[in-house]
Amino acid sequence: MVTRNACIRGRNQLGTFRDQSLRLCVRRCNDDVRCLSFDYIPTYRSCYLSLDNRESAPHDFDGCTEEYRRITNYYEKRSSVIRGRDGNSNSNTPEHEPEPEVPDGYGVIRNTCLKGRNQLGSFYETLENCASLCSADIRCKSFDYVLSHQSCHLSTDDRMSAGEDALCSPEYSRITNYYEKRPDAPDIGDFLHIKEACILGRNQLGSFYDETLEQCQGRCGNDYSCRSFDYVSSYRSCHLSTDNRLTARAAFDSCPSWLRLQTDYYEKVIEPPPTTRPPPTTTTTRRTTTWRPPTRTTTKSPLPESCRTPLGLGKESGYHLPDAAFSASSTLSLSAWSAGPENARLHQEDDYDRKRVGSWCASSSDYGEFLQVDLGRTKRITGVATQGRHKQFEHVKSYKLAYSHDSRTWYDYMEGGHPKVFDGNCDHLTAVTNHVREPLTARFLRFVVQQNVWPCLRVEVYGCEADRPTAGGNYPSNDGRRVPETTYPSNGDHGYDDDYDIYDDDNIEARIP
Repeated sequence: MVTRNACIRGRNQLGTFRDQSLRLCVRRCNDDVRCLSFDYIPTYRSCYLSLDNRESAPHDFDGCTEEYRRITNYYEKRSSVIRGRDGNSNSNTPEHEPEPEVPDGYGVIRNTCLKGRNQLGSFYETLENCASLCSADIRCKSFDYVLSHQSCHLSTDDRMSAGEDALCSPEYSRITNYYEKRPDAPDIGDFLHIKEACILGRNQLGSFYDETLEQCQGRCGNDYSCRSFDYVSSYRSCHLSTDNRLTARAAFDSCPSWLRLQTDYYEKVIEPPPTTRPPPTTTTTRRTTTWRPPTRTTTKSPLPESCRTPLGLGKESGYHLPDAAFSASSTLSLSAWSAGPENARLHQEDDYDRKRVGSWCASSSDYGEFLQVDLGRTKRITGVATQGRHKQFEHVKSYKLAYSHDSRTWYDYMEGGHPKVFDGNCDHLTAVTNHVREPLTARFLRFVVQQNVWPCLRVEVYGCEADRPTAGGNYPSNDGRRVPETTYPSNGDHGYDDDYDIYDDDNIEARIP
């Protein structure tokens, strides 16, 4: 059953899927017994699967804003096919069932819940299995359990962290019990704590958000491969690394000043700490040792400091490069907001006054989409930095660089005789810096997308003035391979399969049970 220009906003508990045909979205919902409805936005080909429908979440259905209504259609399974796990209709479930025993290690508050706090997922499980899922995940502090539906909703919050605003309404509380872990902290080992420091771009084991420091310590302490982590208290974000100062000293020393102010670095103590630094002074915390680094350090850098200056793209350099210096292969259309290439500035945030997204985003996820920057005149390029989209998870996992003097003839940046593929971002928040081993001399630079969640970029370029202007005959400066223009998609062809777009929404209703 379809309702056009409607949505059940914020109820995509079963996931969001991009670049999906409507046919595939229907199949996803039909194949999942938990799915009761979904929202579909044809212009973005995006699919939002929900555990709820209009009956179970009327306020969210009625609360769909005009901005979303005009681009979204709502699809709901017919009640005749909504089944329980045993294949029988949920309507036959008895209204009152005997209360099971409280699982070990948990306290229970009956007829209450933390509504909308199922950050770790919703599952159809027995109460015993639900408790086991929560116990196995160090992030999990509590869960809601609906006995009549055997539905389990895991949360990173408890009553203290969620606050009174998260307590659910009577329609949910009458069928739900709330279970909270009793405090029993694991032995996570000792950490050396260095204030205002980070190990930049080394979050190989992942980034986690809305985490307490204790949870982040627990993650690293329980992972044999984790040697350190950065913790950004203002974002409650945790970035786990397989490196430490000994194995990635350059990454530790290159932590930029703007990031140091909000980040603390924690290193797992496996052996006595290195003696190259002043001895730490003990803090009052039970598990950490804290010291502040000296105000000046002398470290050997792979590049001269005089040629590592940001060249005017991002916040650190004052956004000096004009908007006209940015262009791209394509731009994602976001209605009233702009996701244009002029937004691709490192640490730029969403601008609500000018309706500018905090990044450039391409219109497709194809390899070869690119962001192009005109540096104004010939520069010596020694490094680049990338970020994903502000407040969203879209980011580029790997990319290539191409460079040019005249914006017509392009060359791949090469290392070892092959085009170099740079490691990009593991998340949208952390800025990852890559040094260019063989510095380039160029005016124009392209970031060419490879692996991506969705191509959204914020960038900075580092370098200095070139010793001399570079004529076209001096290319390639890096023994680069000439790139034919056909390598990159034109603005008119973004790789979509038009066969999906002709699917008739009017006929889909018959296919939804």
